[in-house]
Amino acid sequence: MKNKAFTLIELLGVIVLLGILGVVIIPKVGDSIENSKEQSYKVQEETIKKAANDFLIDNTEFLEENDTITIKLGVLKQKGYLPVNIKNPKTRKNISNESLITITKNGNAYKIELALVDLENVTENIDNNSPILVLNGDYIEYVEVNDLYEEKGAIAKTSTGETIDNVSRQIKLNNVEKSSIDTSQLLTYNVIYSATDASGLTTSATRTVIVRDTISPTITFPKETTIHVSEVAAFNTMQGVSATDNYSTTPTITVNSSLAKLPGKYVITYIAKDSSNNETTERRVINVENTFEKYYATLEYLESTGTQYIMTDIVPSNDMGVMLKVSSADINNDLLYLGSKGSGNTRFWIGNYGNAMYFGWNNPTATQNRPTITANTINEIKMNYMNNRQNIFNNTVKEYDLDTLGSNSYPITIFAGNNAGTVSYKSKIRLYELKVSKGNEIKYNFIPCMRKSDGALGLYDLVNNKFYGNSGTGTFGYKMQNENPYERLYTKLDYIQSTGTQYIDTGVKFNSNTDKFELSYQANDATGNYFIAGSGWQEQGKIWLYSYKGGNTFSVYITDTSGSQRAFNGFAGPDTLKHLVTYDAKKLYIDGTLTADNSSYTFGETPFNFSLFNSINSTGYYAKTKIYSFKMWKSGILTRNMIPVVRNSDNKPGLYDEVNDVFYTNSGTGEFTKGNPVN
Repeated sequence: MKNKAFTLIELLGVIVLLGILGVVIIPKVGDSIENSKEQSYKVQEETIKKAANDFLIDNTEFLEENDTITIKLGVLKQKGYLPVNIKNPKTRKNISNESLITITKNGNAYKIELALVDLENVTENIDNNSPILVLNGDYIEYVEVNDLYEEKGAIAKTSTGETIDNVSRQIKLNNVEKSSIDTSQLLTYNVIYSATDASGLTTSATRTVIVRDTISPTITFPKETTIHVSEVAAFNTMQGVSATDNYSTTPTITVNSSLAKLPGKYVITYIAKDSSNNETTERRVINVENTFEKYYATLEYLESTGTQYIMTDIVPSNDMGVMLKVSSADINNDLLYLGSKGSGNTRFWIGNYGNAMYFGWNNPTATQNRPTITANTINEIKMNYMNNRQNIFNNTVKEYDLDTLGSNSYPITIFAGNNAGTVSYKSKIRLYELKVSKGNEIKYNFIPCMRKSDGALGLYDLVNNKFYGNSGTGTFGYKMQNENPYERLYTKLDYIQSTGTQYIDTGVKFNSNTDKFELSYQANDATGNYFIAGSGWQEQGKIWLYSYKGGNTFSVYITDTSGSQRAFNGFAGPDTLKHLVTYDAKKLYIDGTLTADNSSYTFGETPFNFSLFNSINSTGYYAKTKIYSFKMWKSGILTRNMIPVVRNSDNKPGLYDEVNDVFYTNSGTGEFTKGNPVN
């Protein structure tokens, strides 16, 4: 059977069919090739991203949130994370070493972005024989703000292993060249290192330097704090609290807790945050106590000198009672011990008018039997409208026609009067105790005290646990319980000395028949005639201690009722030795030895005050003498115990009387010479 050949028509049909198939199949093959290249490119991108991620893990600490670094593809090649001849699958061209890889911290992951550039599209001279450049340290370096950046440099070698000494460095900030890395600001720098071999082949590498702030602020505060319940309202939990930071100049501090007016331990939480959102939390324990004695010292009295006063919370009313213990040396002036005054029938006060006690509840009538006040005497005053309108003065009931007290909105002022909001009639008084009741219940119980934390003087209300301090000017006077005030207000000296014009008036008239004195002295000048002490000279009823140069004696002279002088001979002298002279009811002792006894004579009380360093009516004969102590008794009772001191407030010397709490200073001219302080 013969083979049958294609006819021309059949051959044309095959050609047409093949053409149709080509039109359909060839584009699909092309698409497939392109898709394959795209997929390969994506795989290449993932390979590069994985290499960048591995590099990040091996060479950096964890980035802070939103931190961004940029590295070059050449770094990944040099560090061995990628092959040297990595190509772009789509173009079959080598990918440039200068291609950028950007890494950003985003939550708990890293966002990696690529900017790949084909080698032929950049002007770089790259060759497998190019130098090898290795950075010392990490490719990403962190430096704390305000710390010193340590440049670690890079090592460069040729492809054959020879060292290249000349490695250049360029610092850029946002693509702007800088001369150095400034660590005072939170910035990110690129440090670009380059090395060129003898053949002109160049390699570069980039280090990213991130200046960051990771140090939290430091909070300082008083570590041990204990306060009284009365101090809670005014206590500032921020007092003494501060925060410092290595970068932020003003870290913010917030307080997340508070105190209450109840005893117990309170935890105060402070949170400090800097401008980089670094936080520090510190907890402070504050102990609130209700132990009065620990925080306050009780005083015997609190004394106003006329400019100090205390404003209270007490508004007077018809159901109020007052108990007041007070004394005053200033009894001839109008003074208000306490009070509040509105207008019309809203007056309320307690004080003195002239030298009489004055009670005011509404408008007191003119028929009041006002008690007479004695200077420097403690008076107890009770005033209670609810108690049959009685006013009680030193346990004696005084009946007054007290009207009903009208509405008064002005609180009571102590040591003065609150005259419708204006403080007036300020008093010079000593306050020992004050209680205020409403009905039958004590609502305020004030005692004089000193706050130990700062020495503030005032009144403490034991009922409401509240301290009331001075609202006026100046400083209160006071006396501690069982205290010799000179230990606080004065410095004790071993002596004071007159230079010949200074003397002290003791304020006491001496009875030579019954009284006693004791004087420790030392003469500083034995060349003249001096009156060491006394109350006069030669006239009737006088006594004087006399150092007589002409007769070379020291004696005590007294004039009897007839005017005759009676000498109590002491010792041959005068000398400059220290002596103790004691006169005791007509007997004279020198340094403990009886030297004269004039018991048979009658002398009487001297008409003038006894003075020291001279005799009152003797001018020009002041003794240049040191006095170490002076005591005087009247009818067996110690009335003066005077010791040399210097007043601390003005450095003024004088004698302090421990019996009467009085400072005696110079009544003459000039100034005493001070001895040495005595511990």
